[in-house]
Amino acid sequence: MKIRLGLALDGASHLAPGNRLGEWTTGPQGLLAQLELELGLATPSVSHTSRVMRYAHALEQADDGQRFYSESFRVDPLGVANTLVHWRDDLIEAGWSGDVAPGDGQRLADLSAVEDCAAGAVPAGIGERLAAVERALAQHPTQIESLELFEPLDAYSWRWQSVLQHFKIVLHQPAFSSSSDSDLGRLQASMRRMLDAHQAESMKGEHRTPDGGVRLVRMKSAVREARAIVTYAQSAKHALIVAPQGSSELAQACEAAGLPPPAWRSRSPARPALQLLPLALQICWAPLDVTALLGFLEHPLAPLEKRIASRLAACVGETPGMGSSAWEAAIDRALQQATPEEHLAIRDAIAFWLYGERYQSKPGIAVQTLTTRATRLAESLRKRAYAATETSEQLAIQAAVVQCLDFVKGLSLLESGASHLNAIQIQQLLDLASAAAPDSSESARLGHTPVATHPASVVEEHDTVIWWSAGPPATISLPPWTPSEQAALRARGIHLTSVDAQLARQAADWIRPVLAARKQLVLVLPAEGEEVHPVVQMALHALPALQEISIDALFESHPEQRAPVTSRPLPPLMRWWQLPPGIKIPKRETESHSSVSTLIDSPYQWVLNYVAKLRDGSLRSIPDPSTLFGLLLHRLSEELFADPNWASLGRKRDALAQWINDTLDRLIDQEGAVLRMPGRHLELTKLRQYALKAMPELLEQFAKAKVCHVETEAKVTGRFCGGNLMGYVDLLVENKKEERAIVDLKFSGKRHEEALAKNTHLQLTMYAKLLGQGGYLPTAYYILSRADLISQSKDYFPGARVVQNKTDENAAQLWNRFEVSWKQRRAKLDEGLIEVVTVATSEDEDGTAPPDDDGGLPPKKPDDTYNRYLRLAGWGENA
Repeated sequence: MKIRLGLALDGASHLAPGNRLGEWTTGPQGLLAQLELELGLATPSVSHTSRVMRYAHALEQADDGQRFYSESFRVDPLGVANTLVHWRDDLIEAGWSGDVAPGDGQRLADLSAVEDCAAGAVPAGIGERLAAVERALAQHPTQIESLELFEPLDAYSWRWQSVLQHFKIVLHQPAFSSSSDSDLGRLQASMRRMLDAHQAESMKGEHRTPDGGVRLVRMKSAVREARAIVTYAQSAKHALIVAPQGSSELAQACEAAGLPPPAWRSRSPARPALQLLPLALQICWAPLDVTALLGFLEHPLAPLEKRIASRLAACVGETPGMGSSAWEAAIDRALQQATPEEHLAIRDAIAFWLYGERYQSKPGIAVQTLTTRATRLAESLRKRAYAATETSEQLAIQAAVVQCLDFVKGLSLLESGASHLNAIQIQQLLDLASAAAPDSSESARLGHTPVATHPASVVEEHDTVIWWSAGPPATISLPPWTPSEQAALRARGIHLTSVDAQLARQAADWIRPVLAARKQLVLVLPAEGEEVHPVVQMALHALPALQEISIDALFESHPEQRAPVTSRPLPPLMRWWQLPPGIKIPKRETESHSSVSTLIDSPYQWVLNYVAKLRDGSLRSIPDPSTLFGLLLHRLSEELFADPNWASLGRKRDALAQWINDTLDRLIDQEGAVLRMPGRHLELTKLRQYALKAMPELLEQFAKAKVCHVETEAKVTGRFCGGNLMGYVDLLVENKKEERAIVDLKFSGKRHEEALAKNTHLQLTMYAKLLGQGGYLPTAYYILSRADLISQSKDYFPGARVVQNKTDENAAQLWNRFEVSWKQRRAKLDEGLIEVVTVATSEDEDGTAPPDDDGGLPPKKPDDTYNRYLRLAGWGENA
């Protein structure tokens, strides 16, 4: 067997297929695994988490309080162990055997003491595995005939060099070449000279007119450029895309363009599947993290049945908490869709995942709880994997399963005395477990354009090489050792890779994609103002006349690679929409204040909402503080007037304050738990102040009005000129004379005060008409944030603040105007005309809009702030 070995070739999927029987191209990890297999040294893989936990035990055993790591270890044992195990692995791979010599320094002496405890206890790292392979090679042959190295032998660590020297080594000589007189040839020659002479920059080139062999394309939109680049690469023959920053954008662009995607990697710990375990643990803390709860319920892999999780997520999005009547109703509705046999399992899952014990920051979450939740989540994910039909979904779930199991393994390796873990320790274990999760890599499809994810993995020639997003490269990590420590190690034959050697190796790697291009090199630059890759600077130095071009100019230079696209303009913005002949919008059987107001103010929104039934996406969010305050104070008023002793309670200030605090605490836990989260104390305090002021004042106003009965959320039905009308009154009150009135609760009230002054309070007038039995009931607004009862008169509420009606119209005339406006809008709909009311729509010029003095409601000034259908109205000329 012949091996072609490259430092960056582990997992490379871009190599050209060919007749290579008995030949294998791989990286160090692949070769090590093959050697261990042939030599009988193969063992089950061990996660990095296990190695860190074992090394943490060794650090603790060797810690006498005076070690260089002692103080840090007391604060962050896992973080210190994770760092030092990397130091140890690098030392062993460089030839360190764990001993210490005079002059090594205190830190190396301390690590040597730790090694006495770690040897045999910490699972073997790369260096130890290589040492075992080297010992076996001295006694046993392998099938490997020769090794062709893509990098010089000294680019490998000392342990690797010792292993590789057991084989016949051939240094790969690249045949990369192009026309020496072209831009590409001149750039390649310049970089070759720079590499051979170990210079820091390429030679300054002549100022010539560019011939197109080297192109600089500026990225303006990653989505647009990715789509264009994959199309360009697919149409070009023998093209290679180099994407050191990752290729997921390119893979998605291939899917969007209908092209076969390359294999792409997703090692990020932020992968969606890997977020489920952190969310499942985050909701164990007290106070409840409502944002994490919502994320857990909405996660597509959540261990709760979809019909349960989606309903509860919707409930949390409206009333952010658990245990409210709406919460229980959501569970009951979901259970109605399940069989009786399924009820017990569903309730058990809800109790386990959502109602479990919540832990304070000190001492933290119990290790047993962490183990149980992670184990059960792994079991749930395994069942999902069996049911998954897509390979990508199966791979993502498998990565989450490995994460859970590695997390459990880490917990099992904790010292016996640890019964609880704090948030930092849990996050460190999660980070280690997430890093252990395998790539959820998408498999490449037949006919895809090759994509190299590292410049050093480019070992073959291609006609066209495209360097995607040529931004700054990863920085070289500085060694943790002082110059004196490095000198002491070198004196003992332990050679750590120096920074200079790393920089030289990195520069050699950068040049490979440039030398691999036969005909054209395309460098796709990051967005304007961002740092570019040194290769770009080298190209500009060697080719001074090189200019940036747009992606469109790149295609213009190669018309054969351009595909015609039919122009499809965006829908224009028009004041009126005309329905096709024969299309009628039927009347609704029942309207509400919200629907009729929308029809009058913005007919197109009414059509899209109530007729087309277009809805927002399912992505939910927690209500903003003002909305949440209003909802909770509404609920507090409902609880107050549900108590039969509310009137007498109002006469006992201390008892009322105690009742408000107790009831508000319960409501917050059930419907506003987000206010108990860290950083929300001020908002919680404000809400309590609002409640302690608003409720007593409301009861005092009712006492002055001799109110003796209050009905909350009273349903109102009746008729108007368009049919049935229905709504709900916040508070329908009745005094001792059996006279009724309507009170609408609002959190803030400037615009409602203006409505009373202008006699445009349509909602209250509707309810007053429907309940008035031929007349109109008295109405008032109660502004909760100000504890302010406002009305147009004191006839019913003597303590109310009067807002003078500045018009000469009454409630009956407002009702008449409403019906005139509704008839006008309905007539236009019957004609197939739908008015589009937005800030950007121009004034009507064809006489189709009703005049201002037609007897209807005055038109409102358009406001697009809460217009969910704004972009469906059309686009302006410059869109």
